[in-house]
Amino acid sequence: MSDFFTKQNKTEHGPGPTEEIEWLVVQEPKDINGITQCATVRAKTAYFALREAEKLIENMNKQDCICFPNPSLRIKGVK
Repeated sequence: MSDFFTKQNKTEHGPGPTEEIEWLVVQEPKDINGITQCATVRAKTAYFALREAEKLIENMNKQDCICFPNPSLRIKGVK
């Protein structure tokens, strides 16, 4: 998690980023067997990150999405 968010309520505190940063936008599935859709986008705020993610995720519902600033992603490939 970023320093801009608290673990209790995930509200923004402080001045926030002054330039574009990476955001991980995750849409939670409706049922237990659903697919979790996500996108990594560059934006200045969570609002603009959601707008950019709308272009990548089909039928995105903003109410079901969570935005995480500055994700540290580790992707492993099959050798």
